[in-house]
Amino acid sequence: MGDVVRTGIELDFSSSRKAARDLKGLEGGWKKMKKTATASIDSVKSKLDAFTGKIFNIKNALIGFAGLRVFQSIKDQVLGMTAAYETQIAAEKRLGILLDLNGVKGEARLAQLKKWAAAMQENTVYGDEQTLSIMQQGLAMGVAEDRLEDFALAVMRLTGGTGGLIQLDGATRNLAKT
Repeated sequence: MGDVVRTGIELDFSSSRKAARDLKGLEGGWKKMKKTATASIDSVKSKLDAFTGKIFNIKNALIGFAGLRVFQSIKDQVLGMTAAYETQIAAEKRLGILLDLNGVKGEARLAQLKKWAAAMQENTVYGDEQTLSIMQQGLAMGVAEDRLEDFALAVMRLTGGTGGLIQLDGATRNLAKT
């Protein structure tokens, strides 16, 4: 028995050697898992960078299950911001065209409306893209250009006052009829 030392007291070291071998095996498995996770994260990151061109380095946030949840949240926020931005740009363009068609100095008035929408975003739950869309729809439905701010505020109050039972589009259509 090479693993037993005889000095009057018997000590068995075979289990500690086995534990050391097991720990080395675990360490190797951990390194492989970390390498695989890092490779997967790097692949996802490169695809996101290509998609947005501006996604910051999220490699460290992606390590582990919690990191994947953070990643999903960031992705959802980026996609949400992109959609909101596209909505805002489209509403601005349509609003500018409608202002021009109504004989209003489109650029100056559009700048005022955009500034007002940005202020509303700071003070309400509605994004400026929603506010601009309300004003654009109202103008298309016959709301006077000089009443657009009052109209948008009334739509927001109607929607908020019903606890969201009446959505912005429905409130816009209903109030534009009056």
